[in-house]
Amino acid sequence: MYKAKIPDFGHPLKFRPHGLGPTIKVRSPKRPRDGQSTGGINLSLSRFDQTKVHKLQHEVRAIRDCMEQHPLTHPNGVQFSRITRIFNNASLEHGGRSYGNYQNFSESVRLTMTIDGEPVCEIDIKSCYLAIIAGRLGVRLPDDPYSVFPYVRKREGLDTYKEARSLMKLLVSKLLSVDSEPTSFPRGEKFKAEDGSIKTLTTKQKYHVSNKLSAKNLYAEIYDTYLSCSRSLGQDLA
Repeated sequence: MYKAKIPDFGHPLKFRPHGLGPTIKVRSPKRPRDGQSTGGINLSLSRFDQTKVHKLQHEVRAIRDCMEQHPLTHPNGVQFSRITRIFNNASLEHGGRSYGNYQNFSESVRLTMTIDGEPVCEIDIKSCYLAIIAGRLGVRLPDDPYSVFPYVRKREGLDTYKEARSLMKLLVSKLLSVDSEPTSFPRGEKFKAEDGSIKTLTTKQKYHVSNKLSAKNLYAEIYDTYLSCSRSLGQDLA
């Protein structure tokens, strides 16, 4: 809607981050519209428990203060010293993930950044969604929760093994991210074709899923596998 044209001053400009701006945000629930989820607007913090709000704000300010003393630095010299915690569904109990501008860069670029001249690393929680749920239920998962699915197991040792595992991981993520029981594959990825048109690569195309195999079959396999695992471990994962 608006454009700003920056004149060429003949030398690079550097701006010191001031650390201002909201420390936390709470967004409204998303609403379906035309087959897509829309919404998630920022809500006034005055409508929430102020004791909780002030506690969360204090925690984020402490993190910002530390980041200002030890900023994350891009190889080009740009520094990042600010995060914001964002909550969802009009609740201080949903979400709460921290976001910063450095997340606009790809993983490969982020791994070239430094803190106080020292290289950084990214720590990934193995089978994150399943690990969190299992932890809350106090149950034990198989060593690789995605390799136990028959769809993945029968491709062990083949070039398609990682592809099959990635597909089942994607389906588990969708299964745990929607309120209702899913019956379709996750949405595909848009790309620009050689002729400049925008096309969609479906999930079935990306992971080379047979046309005879439906999403319902694979979701059923997920349920059946974990029910079987829970019985063998003497636990209830259902």
